[in-house]
Amino acid sequence: MKIVVIHGDDSEKSWARLKKIIEVAKVRSWEILKFDATQKLLLSELLSSVSLFTEKRLFVVESGKTIPKKDLEWLKINAKKFEGNLAIYFEDFIPIPTKNFLSKDTKFEEFKLPKIIFKFLDGIYPGNSKSTITFFHKLLSTEPPELLFNLIAKRLKELYWIKRAPNSLDYPSWRKNILKSQAAKFTGDKLEKLIAQMSEADVRAKTGDANITTLLDLIILTKLE
Repeated sequence: MKIVVIHGDDSEKSWARLKKIIEVAKVRSWEILKFDATQKLLLSELLSSVSLFTEKRLFVVESGKTIPKKDLEWLKINAKKFEGNLAIYFEDFIPIPTKNFLSKDTKFEEFKLPKIIFKFLDGIYPGNSKSTITFFHKLLSTEPPELLFNLIAKRLKELYWIKRAPNSLDYPSWRKNILKSQAAKFTGDKLEKLIAQMSEADVRAKTGDANITTLLDLIILTKLE
C-alpha cells in the first residue's frame, strides 16, 4: 500500500492538496473510501476490506489525529500486505510519535507558512496595534486576507486555550512557551471579547455586510491599542 501524509501549518494549501488527490482518483474512477473515527469500523478493518467494484482504491483519513494507536501499530506491520493508496491529512504538523509508526516508504508532503507570518502572529497583543497593522498590510501584498483572518482567529483561540487549560494543549513545549508568553499580555476577558468580535466579523464578511480587510483593520486598531 502506498501511503502519503499531507501536513503542515499552511492548512489552506495542505487541504487543497488533499482535495486534488481525491479529484484525480475520481477522474481515474478509483473507489474512494473515507475513514471516520466516529464509526465502529477500525481503520485496519477498512484497509483490509475486499473491494467488489474496482481494483484501484483510495483510502482517505481527513484527520490523522483521530487514528487510534492500535491502528497505527497495525499499519506499521501490515501496510505492505495490501493494495491501494492511503492519504492521511493533518491540519498541522504530524506528531513525531505518529510519524514513527509509519514505514520509511511513506511519502510526506509538508506545507509550511512563511516565517514572516509567524512574526506577525507573535506580535498580536495589546499595545502593539501600530506594528501589527503595518505588518498586516505588508502581508496583504502576498497573502489573501481570508487566510490572515483565519490565522489570527486560530492564534487567539490558542492563546485563550493556553491561558485556561495549558496541559490539554497538545503542542511541543517550545511552542507552548511562545504562546504562554504572548497570552500573558492579555487578560482572559480581553481574549474572550476578541474571539467574539472575530466571530462577528467573520459572519459580516461572509454575508457581504463588510470587507474583511476593513473589519480586521478596525479590530487591530481599536482592540490592540
